[in-house]
Amino acid sequence: MAAAVDNFLLRRTVRSLIADPTETTAVVNVPWQWDATAGHGVRRVFDAADDWNLLLGGRRSHVRAQYDKIAAEADAIIVANENLAELFGGRAVQLVPNGTQTDLVTSAVTRIPGSRRLVYVGTFSERFDAELVGQVLDLLPGWTLDLYGEFRYAGHGDKPAPEFDRLLKNPRATWHGVVERAGLSRVLSGATAALVPHRARYSRGQSSMKFLDYAAQGCPVVSTHWESGIERQTPPGVWFADTATEFAAAVRTAALVDSAAVASARTWAQEQTWERRWPLWAAAVFPNTSKTPKGSGSA
Repeated sequence: MAAAVDNFLLRRTVRSLIADPTETTAVVNVPWQWDATAGHGVRRVFDAADDWNLLLGGRRSHVRAQYDKIAAEADAIIVANENLAELFGGRAVQLVPNGTQTDLVTSAVTRIPGSRRLVYVGTFSERFDAELVGQVLDLLPGWTLDLYGEFRYAGHGDKPAPEFDRLLKNPRATWHGVVERAGLSRVLSGATAALVPHRARYSRGQSSMKFLDYAAQGCPVVSTHWESGIERQTPPGVWFADTATEFAAAVRTAALVDSAAVASARTWAQEQTWERRWPLWAAAVFPNTSKTPKGSGSA
């Protein structure tokens, strides 16, 4: 019902923005909004960065049906991770991995020798292994943890789940709310290590912007193995661990990186900015022009 109401309202908005259907492209990011772009005569592109079947625990049958519909109707399908191609039943897709913003790569980096500050930036849902993080913090006395992001736990609206509340009972863990991307440099500045503690069962097909953003600021990263073959999308300076003991040990090791390692991560990130991604993405969205056409829209 919520999806139907959302599409009804969004369809009207999309229609109001279209001056010339032949010069307009609608790009959709979530499957339940696909129908809002139907019937307008525009080019329709689906840009997939997540497997929503997985994120919603398979509880929404209409999501699976929408992926099938997209496979049949889309003029083009873009995926951020090659594993997401499985959602579209053999339909040809174009791979455009996530990127990071240029100002993160060019802004100054602050490293504080001897600091013990951990950072996580991202959405909090079942994917975030709060239990593991709590155990790691218990194994790292004297370390602090700064958490930035919104809550998207199933059945909790914009509130945290009980496991996240338990994590915050540790006085060394602090949730700071949502940070805009323009503020990423500030919150990552001075971090000893940045975390990607994801549960694998909720993470297949991800293209982690955390790896990109953390590397752009030269942050050492400690991550779980949340997807098979995860190493193919990781920057220099990432340590992997899946138990609390291994994770805590990896954090201590990450804290010892030198300036050369920081520079190596930032060099990698410079090759992964949105500006570098744009030609590949634009070629998929606007195949008959070398630049963005006037009047293009997105949904």
